Amino acid sequence: MKQPTLAQKYLALSIFLPELAQYIEDLRDTNVFKHKLAQKMNLAKNEMLIADRKFFERGSFGENLSKEEIDKRILGIWEQQDKGRELFREFIVNNVTDPYASVIHSDSSSESNEHSQQEEA
Repeated sequence: MKQPTLAQKYLALSIFLPELAQYIEDLRDTNVFKHKLAQKMNLAKNEMLIADRKFFERGSFGENLSKEEIDKRILGIWEQQDKGRELFREFIVNNVTDPYASVIHSDSSSESNEHSQQEEA
């Protein structure tokens, strides 16, 4: 099986890490995870944001590019991140079973049901 490049791995982390951090934060209120795990995920997410900012400020694309070309590439990366997050959330909703539903109760599940009902209407 072909392995992703380092750049693809970095982009994948920039897509999934914020989503996972939010999931852990959401579950923290249900006492599934301890506060420490949420803190560590937020630290990781913040490290990713700092790396992104440094990357974009330097225009580190390995080439001498115009500001317009750098801006175009940055916009392309942001679009990939947004699309990746959307596909990830869609995958979770459509493919991950809900075996813990009777154990984990939160207000977000009722919000999710309300949202689903609104979409059906």
